[in-house]
Amino acid sequence: DASTDSDGSDDVNFTRVPVRDEQDNPSRYNLCVTTMIAYVSSLTNGGCNKEFNEPLLNQQAEWERARPVKPFLDNLFSGKDLLCCATAVEDFKNIVDIVGGEEEKGRAAALLARITVVPDLPFTGLRPSGKIKERSLLIFGTGHAHKAVTVTANKGFVQAAKQKGARFAVVIHES
Repeated sequence: DASTDSDGSDDVNFTRVPVRDEQDNPSRYNLCVTTMIAYVSSLTNGGCNKEFNEPLLNQQAEWERARPVKPFLDNLFSGKDLLCCATAVEDFKNIVDIVGGEEEKGRAAALLARITVVPDLPFTGLRPSGKIKERSLLIFGTGHAHKAVTVTANKGFVQAAKQKGARFAVVIHES
């Protein structure tokens, strides 16, 4: 991915923005739907060496071979409390139910068993517009309210929020 941040810097594959009142080793992570999908996907769990009919899937497989997401997330999650807002969990379950294979459904169940589901706490400092979607305001707002670092592949939301003056503690990974 050769895109450039709005500040002119090159993309960083995994970006950490520290939590304000915590050391560089946060104890709690808030998971975005993009992160949960990346974590349980067949592509990130050994399926990146297949050849796909869709060019987009081949591109994602190439990225996964070059910079594996699952080991990064496993390391990040090790010994940490994982939380997620109710809406994100429901959306994740629906996606896995519709498009997930049996192994992905099993990995999803194991991941969900590790997560504490908390009520949605929307961030009220922004209004939905463009790349700022209502679901993202719920997810990132919940992380913010719980003083948790949000783990996400939703770089578009993070950048759009930053341009509007809202900064969230995040770890951004590739999808």
